[in-house]
Order: sequence, then structure tokens, then C-alpha cells
Amino acid sequence: MAAVANPFRFVWGDYPARRLHPISKLAVFLSLSLAATTARAPLLPCIAVATLGALISAGGFRSGILEGLGALGRDGRFLLPLASFIVVFRLFDPWSKAFFHPDELPYALLYVARLGILFALAQAFFRSTSAEELAAAATYFMRRLTHREDLDPGLYLSLAICFIPRCFDAYVRSREAALARGYGGRRPVFRSSLLLLESFVASSIKGALSTAEALEVRGYSPGRSVPNLPVHTVDLALVLGSIAVCCLH
Repeated sequence: MAAVANPFRFVWGDYPARRLHPISKLAVFLSLSLAATTARAPLLPCIAVATLGALISAGGFRSGILEGLGALGRDGRFLLPLASFIVVFRLFDPWSKAFFHPDELPYALLYVARLGILFALAQAFFRSTSAEELAAAATYFMRRLTHREDLDPGLYLSLAICFIPRCFDAYVRSREAALARGYGGRRPVFRSSLLLLESFVASSIKGALSTAEALEVRGYSPGRSVPNLPVHTVDLALVLGSIAVCCLH
């Protein structure tokens, strides 16, 4: 059976990013992502270096440089069709007088580079931040800010932030279930893909509904107790540094 892994999975381990506050990691992730999508080309290598540092701190290269790059490439294979579409779309324009536009190639490659940086940033964030920690930190911060103990915005934040990883998990489960049952065979590839997509969408909707039911069954209360995660000086320094990089563009 072909193994398919979630590229945005959380990984337990003792590495530097695990000791950072979840809110500071979220702020760095959002700031650098905004900088990557809006910065001029000369600043993009600096953001790429910061992204590489984020991956290293998240334990992405603990097994070695080549192994880490190989794992990053395998996890990012799903971006290849999208990158190819971007390049082709920018180079060929059937509605213009000149069908082929070679001068658009640098802009297409720049767009693909931005996409790759965003993917690496997302990997670093989700690899080192669990949904439970993010939810607890956001709720504790909001309660301290508003002086209300009946608020739980962290739950909704974690559900929104972790939407993409959960989609990948649902797809992996659907595909592995299909492979385990010998699904495919002589069926047309396009039809098999559509049926697999249908199963993926159905399982995603079912998972969303079961989340609400699970909260109700477990007696969820917005006033639930949450741990107090300490904020260190390095957290503040990382947030200020990432915001500064974002403002440089």
C-alpha cells in the first residue's frame, strides 16, 4: 500500500520551537506569510532564510539536511500540479494577440517561490504547534484581556487554523481505506478519482458534525479550565522581528 502522509501533521519531540508560546508562533507564521506574499523579489531570499530557520527550529532537519530536504520535497509533491498550472497560465494566453509570453516566466517563478515559502512556513507551524496548546493559549490570553472567565475563543481559533491539516487527514483516511479494499482496478482513473473525492467530502462533513456532537457529549463548557503557558523573552523578540520583516516590504 502506498503510504500517504499529512504534510501538516503535528510531531511530538524536544526541539526549540516546541518550547515557544503558541500565540507567538502563530504571530510569526502570519507575519512571515504576509511578507512572503507581498514582499518585493529582493527581500524574498531573506524571508526564505527565516523560513529555513523556522523549519530547523521545528525539527525538520533533525535527521540530516538531505533527509530533511527529501521529506520536504515528498510532502510538497501536491504543489507540483498547481505550480505547473501557474507557469503555463502565465506563459500562454489564448485571448491575447501574442499567444506565448516568455517575459512572464520570471513572474511565474516568483509566484511559485512564494507558494513554496508559504508551504514551508505552514509545515514549521503545524509541525511544532498542537491544536490543544493553541486553543488553550488563545483562550487564556483573551480571558486575561477581557477579565471574563466564560469565553473560549481558542476552541474556534484552533478549529479554523487546523482546518487544512484535518482535510489532509480525512483525505489520507479515505485513500488508505480505498487501497485496503483494493479499490481501483479496471475502473477509469477519472471516475475513481471522483468517487474518492466524494468519499473525502462526505467524511469531512461527517467529521465536522461529529466534532459538535463530541463536545456536547463530553459536557463542554466555555468556562473550561485552561493551563497558563508562560511567555518568554524570546517569544516577544520573535514576534517583533517577524512584524519588522513584514513591514519592510
